[in-house]
Amino acid sequence: MGLAERTVKMFLATVVATLLASQLNLSYAISAGVIALLSVLDTRKSSLIVARNRLLSFFLAFAIAVMLFKVIGFN
Repeated sequence: MGLAERTVKMFLATVVATLLASQLNLSYAISAGVIALLSVLDTRKSSLIVARNRLLSFFLAFAIAVMLFKVIGFN
């Protein structure tokens, strides 16, 4: 992938993520753009693998947090 293609891909990902977050009235829409910028990789397959791994990590962390809140409590 050439430099121009990668630059356009990163630009579009950033703009689309920022606009989508803004339309959803999220507090920090620019953060969505930054995360999209950092998530763009060379190939679609590697991008999907990273996205899957991040999603699995989120669910694991969420499950651990729920268990800890049930065991320890909120205080």
